[in-house]
Amino acid sequence: MTQTTLTWDFLRCYTGEFDPEIIFHLFLQHRNIEKIQALEPLTHLRRLDLSHNRITRLEGLGRLKELQILDVSHNQLTKVEGLQGLAMLETFKACGNQFTRFQDLTGLSAPPKLRAVYLANPDASDACPITLASDYRTRMPSIAPKLQVLDGHRLHLPLLAVSPLVYESLSEDALSLVSALLPVPLLNAETDLCLPECYEDHVAESVLDKTMQPIETAMSEAKKVLKSLETLTEQMASTSVDSEAALDSYTDECGQQ
Repeated sequence: MTQTTLTWDFLRCYTGEFDPEIIFHLFLQHRNIEKIQALEPLTHLRRLDLSHNRITRLEGLGRLKELQILDVSHNQLTKVEGLQGLAMLETFKACGNQFTRFQDLTGLSAPPKLRAVYLANPDASDACPITLASDYRTRMPSIAPKLQVLDGHRLHLPLLAVSPLVYESLSEDALSLVSALLPVPLLNAETDLCLPECYEDHVAESVLDKTMQPIETAMSEAKKVLKSLETLTEQMASTSVDSEAALDSYTDECGQQ
């Protein structure tokens, strides 16, 4: 694949926008990019996806004052740096990189509003080497003081994710039991919600309507089933009463004879 060099001319052609200040989302996955540059004019950028490239260093991001979501997963990074100045950054994704020491992650302390960090997926796939450390979950909050979500799991809740290696060792019965215990989210943050857009009420309402519709349908079907069960129970009770009355009558007749 041809290497992509980031320039303003490239970004203008790629986005179709001639005014850099009206570019709010920028998705540059799988572009064979080696260096982050030419992003300074995008002062209102809120989401930047540079995943699946060949980037070796985080740089050129300091002027993105409104950036809220940064995804640099699947690159060649060995250190978190260059996040100074990202005053609005809330989510940082860097799965599939080569962070091996906690010292490599100290740059996560720079963004004052950073609440969610992904160095692995919720199922533990695409994990950076540092995530294998036994004290990984306990030490990360000291690096990012406002951290609430680590690898898709809230820090104050028990870890329910199961490693793919563990899955392979489970029997079918055990696998069914574990799968039943894992929570299924009503909303997917990646596909259903985009934080900047959900500040608008109508966007949030449309997402919730789409999510609630199948739930309401299932509830309606459940009510029909319950109604049928109630009717069946009443019929069985009535049949039981009739049977008991017939038995009593037969017993009385036998006694008289």
